[in-house]
Amino acid sequence: SADTARDYFSADRSYYENPNTIELLTAQFMELKRLVSGPTALVLVVFPYEYQLRADSLEALEPQKIIKEAGRLAGVTTYDLYDELTEYLRENRASSKSLYLFNDPMHFNPVGHRAVADVLYRYVKRRE
Repeated sequence: SADTARDYFSADRSYYENPNTIELLTAQFMELKRLVSGPTALVLVVFPYEYQLRADSLEALEPQKIIKEAGRLAGVTTYDLYDELTEYLRENRASSKSLYLFNDPMHFNPVGHRAVADVLYRYVKRRE
């Protein structure tokens, strides 16, 4: 059966299989950090694909591991929404598809935007 969200994730995932990706991301994150200097806090927020929330496999989270490692190497804070959104779905007994636009692999619908806003608000409050 057709699974557009899985297919998009699989296609994009190939980028992270390249061993140079971590160096490229680290360099880009360092450049971002340089551009955002001064009192402004830079936090890179990592949004999961719909498929990742549904796949329930550590292998599907490999891109996040690479992004977070590049952030660490660049000295940039990363915040991965996977755990909190997984918890949100569990608490609300909702499916991953309930957060995304119809048949869309990565763009949130109004419910998803609300969930992300709530998660980010709690994150900011914890860091104050």
